[in-house]
Amino acid sequence: MNIKRINKLKNLLREEGIDGAVYGISGNIYYLLDDEGFTFQRTPEVGGNNSTSEDFFNNKTDAILYIPVDEEPILIATHEKLKSFNNTEIKKIGCFYDRFNRYIFEHISGDKIAIGMACKKHLKSIVMEIAPHIEIVDGEVFVESLRAIKDKKEITVLSELARFTDFAMEEVVKQIKEGMSQYEIGDLIAKIGKDHGATELAFFPNAVFTKTGHSTSQERGTYKKHWPLDKGTAIAFDFGYVMNGYCSDYGRSFYFGEASSRMKEAYKALQSAQVQLINTIKPGDKISSYLDILLNELGKFGYADNLFRHAENVPMGHQIGINVHEHPWINKDVEEVFKPGMVMCIEPKLWLPGECYIRVEDMVLITETGAESLTKFSRELFEI
Repeated sequence: MNIKRINKLKNLLREEGIDGAVYGISGNIYYLLDDEGFTFQRTPEVGGNNSTSEDFFNNKTDAILYIPVDEEPILIATHEKLKSFNNTEIKKIGCFYDRFNRYIFEHISGDKIAIGMACKKHLKSIVMEIAPHIEIVDGEVFVESLRAIKDKKEITVLSELARFTDFAMEEVVKQIKEGMSQYEIGDLIAKIGKDHGATELAFFPNAVFTKTGHSTSQERGTYKKHWPLDKGTAIAFDFGYVMNGYCSDYGRSFYFGEASSRMKEAYKALQSAQVQLINTIKPGDKISSYLDILLNELGKFGYADNLFRHAENVPMGHQIGINVHEHPWINKDVEEVFKPGMVMCIEPKLWLPGECYIRVEDMVLITETGAESLTKFSRELFEI
């Protein structure tokens, strides 16, 4: 158990007049208990840009962490699940799944309880059955605010993971061959992770092909994943691993064959904009300020109009940690500011219809005075 994190959460709850918090299986339990033996199913949808309860697993949890503000926390879990909490030094109750109501009944108290998003329907049904008078409030926002600022241990883990992901990118580039499909390159990414200790992929590994002049090249991502790689194809990478309980998320782009001067210039412009953004970030700056910096730099090269927008608010990244997508996201509507200890994935993309789709993504640590890219892979290498 990480007593500092637990106490910080208690203080936040106390300030809001909340008597306790309940969390199901999720990154929140991993964060609060800080038990590396505990594993759970991560999905990129968790912590999505516009997260709702539908974005989280709404199956029934097999462990419940209850944190009353004025008492010690309690973990109630199935007998099997309890085996994965060997390093958790709090009161633990093992029981069969259908006995959760019975045991939490003896401990839950107060008039207002916060409940996390993961398995919320199940958790709410348990609380309301045993204490229908209790007011239920959102519990995700409290741990979310704590997880936004990484401590020294987390920064060390994420820095090591960024270095490994750089290494994996280097290995993939060495082994790419004509005729490989996007699926096969994804298999290679997965194998490198498995061979070097990754416990999971952070999400489906992408190596998006855009074959210049091909019938599919007018729309991003329509070159079929099982089709073979030919000369004259842009490859946009987006992949990440899970190691030591944390995720990486990373991107570079390459051109398989001889690229046109326009495409090489576009990639240079994209990398230049990325570097300028990283060099410009200062703690206290609004996260939404990134867009003007990107557009100004891309405009110097004549590529501002080619900035790829997933949506009108132009999401260009997110925070990362235990989950691959954590708040805050990076988009033009975000009111939050950069803070020391945040680790952001900054991922601008350019789209040149008929020619190429290119992207770059770096894991960036916000420091006391600025920002530092934790991913260091070459920004010059483009043709392979």
